[in-house]
Amino acid sequence: MALYILLITKILLNRRRIKVFASAFFDLIITEFINDLIYWIFIQFGLRFPRYYILPFTSSAIGTMCYGMMLTFRGVLYLGHIPFALNRLILYISPVMYRSMWTRKTVLLCFAIQWFIALSVNIPFFLTVGGATMKVMPTTMLMAGNTAAVQMNTIQALTIIPISTVICSISFGISLKISAQVKSVSKLERRLLICSILQAIPMLLELGRSTTQFLLVSVLNNQAAYSSTAETLYYYMDITCTIQPWCLLATNSNIRRLLFSTKSQQIETVMESQFWR
Repeated sequence: MALYILLITKILLNRRRIKVFASAFFDLIITEFINDLIYWIFIQFGLRFPRYYILPFTSSAIGTMCYGMMLTFRGVLYLGHIPFALNRLILYISPVMYRSMWTRKTVLLCFAIQWFIALSVNIPFFLTVGGATMKVMPTTMLMAGNTAAVQMNTIQALTIIPISTVICSISFGISLKISAQVKSVSKLERRLLICSILQAIPMLLELGRSTTQFLLVSVLNNQAAYSSTAETLYYYMDITCTIQPWCLLATNSNIRRLLFSTKSQQIETVMESQFWR
């Protein structure tokens, strides 16, 4: 996460000098960073540190609140892949529409919609029937939800994740096909497309984990498997919350130069058309 924070800081400081950093795509990256940071703080300080009894996080009220927060933040992160996929899709389908449609207001609207959907589903539910208690696990605190909470967890995992996966798969697939056919597409945009695909791959891991948990716990009624499959969620979220900077670094040498160079003038002279290489 320290690398993530450093990279976002560098991007914000260079937005005026390097125009690509002021684009809608990098606005999406910044909003995604906010979502990632919130969830990372929740996992580290809400679920891992209490394992060592730093805070009294074992009451049912705290358990219910944490369970609701977990589902809310998780839903936001899953839905957060869709704007990246649609951003790339619209760019390749119609560059003219892209320039008029993908503005900073559009990015903020996507950000607001993600949170509105997640909050509007989970807050009323956990204020009424949802509940959970906290149990100490080897590396974190396990949120043991009641029947209603577990069902809501399963429903969200088996609806939001597949929907997001399908939308992203279709959008990225079409974008890749057009990218291979259209020679006028810049190397910059192709690299941004690859970056978007790479950061969405961990969602497939969560789809597999959620499906496995559903089969073992709900179908085969193996309740002992719940704690182990639930705890793996936190390791997956660690990957999801911190993968963005690695994708950017892997797809662009100038991003690496921007991050590690102490001489900003080396980057200032790079033209936007030459930046992504």
